[in-house]
Amino acid sequence: MLAVLSVLALVLAACSSSAAAGVTVGNKSIDESTLKSELAAIAKNPQLKSRAVIKGKLDPSIAASWLTALVESQVAQQAVQQAGTKITKADKAQAQTWADGYFGTAAAFAAFPKSFRQAALARYESVPAYVRTHTKPPTDAQVQAAYNDSLTRNCASRRYVSHILVASQAAAQAAVAELNAGTDFGQEASKVSTDTQSAARGGALGCIDAQQVDATFAAAAAATPVGQISAPVQTQYGWHIIKVQDVETALPFASVKSEIRTDLIEQGPEGQQKLIALMGKAKVKVAAKYGVWVVKSGRGRVEPPASSTSTKTAPSSSSPSTTTSSKP
Repeated sequence: MLAVLSVLALVLAACSSSAAAGVTVGNKSIDESTLKSELAAIAKNPQLKSRAVIKGKLDPSIAASWLTALVESQVAQQAVQQAGTKITKADKAQAQTWADGYFGTAAAFAAFPKSFRQAALARYESVPAYVRTHTKPPTDAQVQAAYNDSLTRNCASRRYVSHILVASQAAAQAAVAELNAGTDFGQEASKVSTDTQSAARGGALGCIDAQQVDATFAAAAAATPVGQISAPVQTQYGWHIIKVQDVETALPFASVKSEIRTDLIEQGPEGQQKLIALMGKAKVKVAAKYGVWVVKSGRGRVEPPASSTSTKTAPSSSSPSTTTSSKP
């Protein structure tokens, strides 16, 4: 209970009469001590430090980006609370996806202290909740189109690869014997593969077109005909048995259409544009040391102090975030 209350206090910290506000959205504030703590955590993150810190200080543009994300979260949170919208598991999952993308990788976000991660996710989950409730449900044709587009962008080869990894040639041959006897590939991978991550998915690696994989493994996978299983292949990691399927066979539309529909709603451009407009109209105050809130062409964001310098450029935003300034 104490841990939960601690997290809530961090997420919803409001400026008291004696606490200086770091950023204020409407009538709610995040106090400067909370903001300083979060910015310090970003600067100390071992996965981000080389990119985020300049001459011993956090890049001002990154601080401004984080404040913009805070404003976005607060605007969405206030709207969601006023509407009585309930946060769903899908909203929480989208918040996790946003956090991993915002900081570059899942590993970078995981490197933060637990309290930071919990606070960031609890705060941001209101963004996909707002977007979801302000987006029209996609049609069946739109869901199908999104599926087709995803296959084209993410699996140009249309080759979906799975594998079983074992330590020795003898173990690989034993696994092949089980497969020849009729054992399902996924079941065998789950039982004997030493690659625990793919084993949990029945050996699935997915489309390896753009993945960085061992050259010997990649060559063997490319040489394995669709619908077949390779002979044991040795790499520096051990012995592999490789299975190649057509991507539509491995991931048929019927098995993923519900997930695609949810993603389209959670990341709907219609809802995102409404949130951008709501941010542009919000009353926002930012402590001068961090920058100033500006609205250009209806889009609001925190710009770093005019005297600060930065080497960062502004990347494109990562859905469902509407944040546009520099990220770590």
